[in-house]
Amino acid sequence: MAGSSLLCIVLVFCCVALGTACGPHGTPGKPPNGKPDPVSFFQRIISHIATDFINSKKWKGNETALFVAQVFEMAGVTVPNTNWFCWCPIGVDEWGKANSTYLTCGWCWVKTTCPRMGDVAGNGKIAAIVGEKNTTIYPSSSGVVVKNKVAFQPGSSKDFIFWTYVC
Repeated sequence: MAGSSLLCIVLVFCCVALGTACGPHGTPGKPPNGKPDPVSFFQRIISHIATDFINSKKWKGNETALFVAQVFEMAGVTVPNTNWFCWCPIGVDEWGKANSTYLTCGWCWVKTTCPRMGDVAGNGKIAAIVGEKNTTIYPSSSGVVVKNKVAFQPGSSKDFIFWTYVC
């Protein structure tokens, strides 16, 4: 009985701590306490897994969506599939759609205008993981995973849609 009480206390503490530490997903600005909205522990894990693949030649330049799917899978997340009978993760076109039915039909993916580490950036041509300081990590056309500085500015030719995993 004492063990289950301790487990309940630990779970309540974790839920309260995570709920207050992460703030609202995808909302720009500052929470009521005036401090910047920090990146969740889970988002850091996704970003670090992607970072570990920099200079890897495992994916070709046309496999950016596959790179995203496999990084998320390594973090314990399955991205939406296009078929129910096989592992067929969504492609770059879906990551670049603001109204993607694959991403918006569930509760786990939230479109955001405030990209953070571990988010997915898609523009219909590539899909990438957002790294530290607004960088993107993705397989380049030369077949090597790279980390680039990208200007996430509306109206540019590099318009991206950003997706945050929240489950």
